[in-house]
Amino acid sequence: QAESPPAPPAAAADPAAAKKTADAWLHYLAVGDVSRVAARSGLPFTVSGRVVARTRAELEEVLRSLMDETKVRPKGSKIVTAAELRRLFGGVPAGVLEGGKQLYAVTRIGDELLVLIVDRPLGAYRVVGIAR
Repeated sequence: QAESPPAPPAAAADPAAAKKTADAWLHYLAVGDVSRVAARSGLPFTVSGRVVARTRAELEEVLRSLMDETKVRPKGSKIVTAAELRRLFGGVPAGVLEGGKQLYAVTRIGDELLVLIVDRPLGAYRVVGIAR
């Protein structure tokens, strides 16, 4: 019986590509371009560990609501791992998976700290959720 070929190695994290996606996502959020924010998002989309959108229509509704809440232009993001979030904040926000391949884009919107969950399930990085 022939052996199966070994599984391909998981793609190494690319913080620069994750930052580019997160910063574009934040920019389009700030200017109110729902379509471009959605194009840089992945489904299902979560907020604090809870699935809030499974379809593009649901996602666009969530994004419009987030845009209504966001009155201040977000700052650029800093890309970190779950372990770095734990070191920075003494814990991880709801929705952060420790030990996974996801990266996290930390930014500030006004007085609120926001953590974007950035993953690449199909090759290109997408924002797949928000941890607060």
